[in-house]
Amino acid sequence: MKIEAKKKLRLSACVIVKNEAENLPRWLRCMAQVADEMIVVDTGSQDDTVALAEAAGAKVFHFQWINDFAAAKNYALEQADGDWILFLDADEYFSEESLKVLRQEMQRYQRDKRAGVVLCRLINIDKENNNKIVDTMLQSRIFRNLPNIRFEGCVHEQLTNNKGNLKMLSNSKLVIYHTGYSASSFQKKAKRNMLLLQERLKQAKTQKEQDRLAHFMMDVYHSLGDYENAIKYARRAIDNGTKLVGMEGYLYEILFSASQSAGRSREELFAILEEAMAAYPEEASFVIEKGYLLWQAGDFAQAEACMLQALKLRREFERKVADGVMLTDNALRILPEIYHVLGDIALQSGGKKLAADYFFQGLQVYKYHSSLLRGLYSCIDDSEPAEIILLLNSLYSRQEDGRFIYRALKGYGPKKLLLYYAGADDAVSPVEKFLLAGRYDGAAVAAAENIRNAARQLACYAVRRQLSEKTVAAIEAPEMDLSSLEEKDWQNNRAMLELIMPEAYKKIAFSSVPDRFSMTGRSISRSLQRRGIRTWTNVYVADSRYPLVSIMIPTYNRPQLFEKTLQSALAQTYPNVEILVTDNSTNEETRLLMEKYVDDARIKYFRNREAGCKADNFRPFEKLARGEYLQWCMDDDILHRDKLKIMAQALRDNDNVSLVTSQRAFIDMDGNLLPEDSVKLIEDDASWQCYSGLDAGRYILSNFSNFIGEPSAVLFRRQDLQNHYWGADCRGYKTISDVAMWLELLSKGDLLVFREPLSYYRRHAGQEGQQPEVVLLSRMEWSRLLDEYMAQEIYLDEADYRQGKMALWQDYQQLRERTVIQQTGNFAEYQACMESIGNLLGQKQE
Repeated sequence: MKIEAKKKLRLSACVIVKNEAENLPRWLRCMAQVADEMIVVDTGSQDDTVALAEAAGAKVFHFQWINDFAAAKNYALEQADGDWILFLDADEYFSEESLKVLRQEMQRYQRDKRAGVVLCRLINIDKENNNKIVDTMLQSRIFRNLPNIRFEGCVHEQLTNNKGNLKMLSNSKLVIYHTGYSASSFQKKAKRNMLLLQERLKQAKTQKEQDRLAHFMMDVYHSLGDYENAIKYARRAIDNGTKLVGMEGYLYEILFSASQSAGRSREELFAILEEAMAAYPEEASFVIEKGYLLWQAGDFAQAEACMLQALKLRREFERKVADGVMLTDNALRILPEIYHVLGDIALQSGGKKLAADYFFQGLQVYKYHSSLLRGLYSCIDDSEPAEIILLLNSLYSRQEDGRFIYRALKGYGPKKLLLYYAGADDAVSPVEKFLLAGRYDGAAVAAAENIRNAARQLACYAVRRQLSEKTVAAIEAPEMDLSSLEEKDWQNNRAMLELIMPEAYKKIAFSSVPDRFSMTGRSISRSLQRRGIRTWTNVYVADSRYPLVSIMIPTYNRPQLFEKTLQSALAQTYPNVEILVTDNSTNEETRLLMEKYVDDARIKYFRNREAGCKADNFRPFEKLARGEYLQWCMDDDILHRDKLKIMAQALRDNDNVSLVTSQRAFIDMDGNLLPEDSVKLIEDDASWQCYSGLDAGRYILSNFSNFIGEPSAVLFRRQDLQNHYWGADCRGYKTISDVAMWLELLSKGDLLVFREPLSYYRRHAGQEGQQPEVVLLSRMEWSRLLDEYMAQEIYLDEADYRQGKMALWQDYQQLRERTVIQQTGNFAEYQACMESIGNLLGQKQE
């Protein structure tokens, strides 16, 4: 009897490419381990894509691009002769664990004649952010090579089987990573897809055909930062009953994310989450988002309850997956936030051990979470550095992760700990390593060499550029590696730099008011920028005529308004400023916007991705700001170009003044001036007026009136304020933290007010202060502020105190009648607070 030889399973790996030289090598290495042939279809590359594919032994074909992804992929399928197709994009690859079992798993599917498509878990990661997980879904990347299985759709193409005779199976052992979610590549793809989708919308003849495109339009609008349209299409997709196989809950994820980015009210965000939780009661991600919102609002008890519930749901999810049930893992991307919130709550309650356990568990999920690492360190900071290192090395590799640990703990950890991890990071300069080790002699030698080389090269560059405008031969300057040069090298060694630099350039480099716009000034500035020296003032010699002013701009999801604010800061006529920007946006629009300002040495931009709340985005200013004077500037306000020039001189020349402001001006979303409704501070024709600090403080408290203005309106000395705004609050006051700061400053000096408005406060619906919950909390904090200063016997006597309470009571009589106020979550607490004031004043409830 003749026995036929068993046919070997053949796998064909297919991909369509265009200019994928950066990503394709990883795809080729991955597929070479499991596939019997690699089919690469090029649609018009102009880089080394084709050469790389040919060198790796792939079969390369060329396809004329016709704005149709399905057509290109189907052409690739026609070239394949394997039993099964592995169709991953060029920026996708199997995990190492998957590669070990893939052929074995495919042998099993080959024996099952009804098996047609295999769903794998696809994990989208941001390779520019330590491979942080963006989201996960189930995708059909493996299928039988049959003529009836083909792709449809010019964009967001989908796999179809026109016979419908095969099963779709899932496999939890097969995991694919997708790196195309980094900001730089994501925006580019979204713009490309928008054009294709708009064309498909034009071709759609029926409402049903348009509805099928709703979730695709939602995706692309969300990616491009058009959140209102993303919300509209998300709602349309939900309302028309769109079901996304392998992406359950995704429509609500985008609806919530877009609503949050669009600045929708907390009540609306909670409503979306409640709707999502009702639709997907076993999904932990929406419970986590709710807990995070509660934590940001300071409702720690409810936040903790949500996060513990999310953990319970997560464990049930993991049990089902272990039993072979294939489920969409929506919670994986935000799982670390459970431990972040629980750890923070435990730490604030004094439970260091419990907090450390939570922070450590979170780092086991995602070890590059800076807030989790700093939280863990704050729980064990009383341990010996050697013990801390042993613990951290159970999570991290010193060689691979040293840079992350050093940067996350810089300013927090002891020098010995930082030195251990800095030693493995070539990006940390020898100067800094010597300083960490206490070797100041070595630091001086290294800094001197850095500065000697840099000074010579910068001077030569400046001279060459200046002379190139004349008919004189340019000076030759050899290229030097100055990668280790850092800002502090200039700050700590100005005297040495002054000795080394030619006389012609000392005036430019050391002038406290240098001509930044001269040819030589711009040349030196650009050279400093290329070497990572981001602030021109680092090479200034201190000059009492022009004290350094730090302009501090925290921003969150307002790129258009933020840029107007930034431009008003850049337009300041005062010569000695640094502009500090911290950005905790949920998208990369602001970061991309900042690229056009990279050459301006006055700006320091800090991308604060790990900031979980407003307070986390404010805290970096405490260490970043070097100015003697501080100027807060919210990311929707505008500074008059002469504001700092006028106010800094007033502070400098009047030691008795601790706070400078101006009459307030208001603008709308479009920058149009609004009618004045603030207190008139200067009645006569004087351009400015000085008031007693105690009188001003008394007026604020007894009249329930912040006539001084918001943080953007004022300028003050850093040394005059003890309780700063670093945590987005002041002495525990969250909604009237500015008033708390003004009162502290006024207790130490007088108030100087200018007649002409020198800042512009923008009023719009997206402001946090317009939310009903915030309005009510502000009233309760005002009441507490009155109690605090009455107890301290500062500003107030009994009559002033009662007048202030009466102002709050009268405000309550108006607010309580509004339906939106009555429906606010903290109304009962506010009502109780106001009724207690009524009892104090002998007022009866009508």
